[in-house]
Amino acid sequence: MDDTDENEYNFRLVRSPVDTIAGKFYMKDDKYPGYKEGDRIEISPDSWGVAENMAKLVARHGGAGLVIDYGQDHVQGDTLRAIRKHKFVHPMTEPGSADLSVDVDFASLKQTMTKASDIATNGPVTQSEFLQSLGIQVRMEMLLKNATSRPARNNIIEGFKRLLDPSAMGRIYKVLAFSKEQTTPGNEKSKEEARPVGFHHLD
Repeated sequence: MDDTDENEYNFRLVRSPVDTIAGKFYMKDDKYPGYKEGDRIEISPDSWGVAENMAKLVARHGGAGLVIDYGQDHVQGDTLRAIRKHKFVHPMTEPGSADLSVDVDFASLKQTMTKASDIATNGPVTQSEFLQSLGIQVRMEMLLKNATSRPARNNIIEGFKRLLDPSAMGRIYKVLAFSKEQTTPGNEKSKEEARPVGFHHLD
């Protein structure tokens, strides 16, 4: 707790004066090669557990799944932020009064899934790439054709832009697909054929 006049926030982050058991454990994890003492990384064991359970479920019963959220395909170190009344605020301001959020580490999710079972992952790709590969342009044109007023058409266009615009949701939101390997001897699919819909454009 920090209630001094020197700090405008209620709490502050501090470094442990000694090595923690958690720190020692995670620095040995192969998700984080090359990191050393003093480096700052964000970890989410809870998300690994969810990813592992989803992968095992699909491996056992078949099917496929999508993970859609904002994040990056690599380890990150400082994405904690808070949102109150649709605006960003310092995460240490008035704890409990705002929603806390961090970016997803898709690379760690992929590694967890493929280790858990016989699961193939594709992506992540940006939301813009994913939706365009599924034909969102055609869908928008159909909606515009059936719209009965100018405000309705404007809402459709604005929604379309927000979903695809790199400065809005189009770039920061990512889509990761995972599915059970379906190839059998004598019936191998090409790498392109094995990809799910929405990911065929990947190199």
